[in-house]
Order: sequence, then structure tokens, then C-alpha cells
Amino acid sequence: MVFLESVSADEEAFSNYYPLLRADSTGRRFQLEAQHNHVVNREWRLVWGGQYRHEQAVSPDLFYANPEQSFSLWRLFGNVEWRPHEQWVINAGGLWENHGIIGENSAPRLMVNYHMVPGHTLRVGATSAYKQPTLVELRADWRYSGVPVIQASGRARPERVDSTEIGYLGEFKKYGVTIDVRAFEENVSDLLRYEKACKTCPNDLVNKDPNTQRGWETQLRWQPQPATQILVNHTELRLQPDASSTAPQDAFRAPRHFSTLALFQKLSSDWDLSLIHTSTASLFWVRQNDATPAFRQTDVRLARRFRIGDARAEAALTVRAADGGHVEFVEAAYPVMVMDRRAVASLRLDF
Repeated sequence: MVFLESVSADEEAFSNYYPLLRADSTGRRFQLEAQHNHVVNREWRLVWGGQYRHEQAVSPDLFYANPEQSFSLWRLFGNVEWRPHEQWVINAGGLWENHGIIGENSAPRLMVNYHMVPGHTLRVGATSAYKQPTLVELRADWRYSGVPVIQASGRARPERVDSTEIGYLGEFKKYGVTIDVRAFEENVSDLLRYEKACKTCPNDLVNKDPNTQRGWETQLRWQPQPATQILVNHTELRLQPDASSTAPQDAFRAPRHFSTLALFQKLSSDWDLSLIHTSTASLFWVRQNDATPAFRQTDVRLARRFRIGDARAEAALTVRAADGGHVEFVEAAYPVMVMDRRAVASLRLDF
């Protein structure tokens, strides 16, 4: 059983009318992949390969008229690295896919690195990527008491992002410090949304409402001694919907800043302790007046490694939200979701 969440601003969340829908399904995937790495000489290295994937889903709930759905996907990828000079490294590559329902798509990538002096590198690059629609987004026929709630027309295209960035990587080995900073701009297009062709029509999945994401992020890694590692991450992000967008409130669908402070400490050869503190700005998931407030969370983990015969093992105790609970999700149709303080014990065996 699942809850549905509307992602369209113009659409009163159909979960208000159909709060609980069955979505039982069985999925199968067969995947075969091959990859070849080759070093031509000191200046040239390359990697290339391909993949075949077949996915099948069986669900009388999600695909009412035709419960068995499937598709096949062919993929080719490659990347070449060229070092024309000891200070320059150029990476270029791409991905080509042929989806049995969608058709062909390609995504290129180019990155240029300049090693100014040992331990200090500038980089600039551009890349494209996309997310293929799922079988539900392409073939859904989801009904409530026989009445269609979602009927996908099959016209959904892959969601796409074209990104450019400039960055700096600095290694200050004398102090055990590494700094990585980058500024980026991402143009996101063909976002999938639920939309009705008429008031009484079922929801379809359509591509619309492009936006631009701009921001910067940094990571500082400090290792003052071999047993201690401290990480500091901070991200600033601004979303700007396109002028043609029907969802201007998308500007607030991601937190404007996010920070993490983490400590990883080896207490002995067998014991490890980690503390992770995160801080997230407010955002909203469905409607702007259902804002999830800013929150902070601290997680603590204590682990011990040992052996059971020839197997390596690790027992751990993790306490999430150790500093108290916080609101994680707000939507008018459902109760507020809260992350409470909780503890989890785990045991891992490596054979």
C-alpha cells in the first residue's frame, strides 16, 4: 500500500480524493554489461563498454488493462583521457542509449583540469545527463473503484539536465587539509508532472516546467592525526523556474542551504566512532503553504570489528536524531511526518 503525492502546483493533490491506493507489483531485471579499460601510452587512456538490460513489471494495480509490461535497453558508453602536458588533463566521453519505448538519447561530457602547482588544480567542464521514465510513468493505468486515476499516454520523454561547472581542488598535505570548491549552473528540462487534460480526466504524465539551478558547494577534509578525520560540507542552491513555467513555486522545492559536520574517530584497532551533524533550510514538497521547517539532526554511530571464523564482522549501534526529533514532511492531506530519536543495531558479515 502506498500514499500518492501530487507534484503539480495546478493540481489539487489527487491524494485528497484517493488517499490510499493499492500498488502491489512484481519486478524482474536481467542485465549484462561489458567494459574494457585500455592504456595506450603515457598520454592516452580510454574506457568503453556496453550494456543490455531487460525490465519487466507485473501489476494488475498499476497496469489495469494490461498487467504485464516490459522494455529493453541498449547502452554504449566511452571516455578518453588525454594528457597533452604534465599540467593538463582532458577528459571527454559520452553515453548513447536506445530505449525500447522512448527511442534514442545521448549525453556528452567534457572536463578540463589544469594542475597549477603540485596539489592545486583548477577544473572546468560541461556535461549532460537524463533520467529515463519508468514503466509506471509510461504505461500506468491506475484506478480507484474502477475509475481511472492515472492513465499515462506514453508520451513522456526523459528528464534532462545540462550542467556547467568551475572548481578548485587544493591539497595542503603539511596540515592534513584538502579543500574542494565548485560553482555550478544546471539547466533542467522536460520535468515530469501529473496533469489533467480536463477536470474529469485522469492524470497523465507530461514534460513541462523547466528550471535553472545555480549554486556553489565546498568540502573541507581535515585529518589532524591518522585516527581522526573531520569533514565539513556546505551547499548554497537557488532554483529559478523558467518564464514559461506553470509552477513558479518550484523555486522553493529544494533547501537553499545545506551543511554537514562529521567526525570519524578510530578509538582503537577494533572500535570506530562517528558523529554526523546536518543542518537543512526549509522547503516544501507539494504546496508552498505546506512548508517543512528548517531542521538540524545529529547521528551517532559506534562500531566494533571482529572475526567469526574466516569471516570478517562488524557490530554497530546507530542513534539517529540523537539531539531530538524534527519535522520531515508536511502535506495537508496527511499527518505531519516526524523523525524521532531512534536507535538501530546492526551486524555485518563479510565472507
